[in-house]
Amino acid sequence: AATRFDLTYSPFATLFYDQSELGQVSHNLVSNWNHSYTARSTLNVNAIANYTPEQDVDPNGHSTNRIYVGRTDQLSGGLRAAYSFAATAKTTVSGSYRYAVRTYGADDFVDSTTHNAGFNWRRRVSARSFVQSGYEYGQFLYGDGPSSFDPNDPAAVRSRDFDSSHHQASVGYGIDVGRGFRLTANAGYNILRPVDSRLDSTSGLYLNGQAD
Repeated sequence: AATRFDLTYSPFATLFYDQSELGQVSHNLVSNWNHSYTARSTLNVNAIANYTPEQDVDPNGHSTNRIYVGRTDQLSGGLRAAYSFAATAKTTVSGSYRYAVRTYGADDFVDSTTHNAGFNWRRRVSARSFVQSGYEYGQFLYGDGPSSFDPNDPAAVRSRDFDSSHHQASVGYGIDVGRGFRLTANAGYNILRPVDSRLDSTSGLYLNGQAD
């Protein structure tokens, strides 16, 4: 009664009338495991895997930027684990870990791996509103990519030289409108630090709005 597990497989096809060579057929496997250890603590783990056989594929199918690449197979997937604990009647503390990977069959494309670990504190300030704060640390790791790297060029940058660490801190406010509908707004700061000392760090504001 305290555990729920779902496993779903779904094939997916995209067909083009005038450019049939851009058509793709992929396979999606999704699992979700949720367990309530006590009335105050819950662990949720979900994973996804997507495989697209050798054909023209869309490496950014999970986002709005749809860029088609040459003929190659693609394997992508990820895992997310989140643990939530109600420290008091008004305060909830949670931690999460996310992992994502994308690989290509052809050497002309750059494989990538992402790790993220985060911590979040939330406190209810009224019957329908709450405040929260959080911090997340991440790593972006890349493969070698195309073999056009010149080892004799001291200024040459390989794909894996873009490996970076990511820091993000934020605070937010949320309101439960009713009937299960919730609005949340978060603001914070981002810092991206490349491992290669020749590359500059990047920083900027983080703004996020969410409706559930």
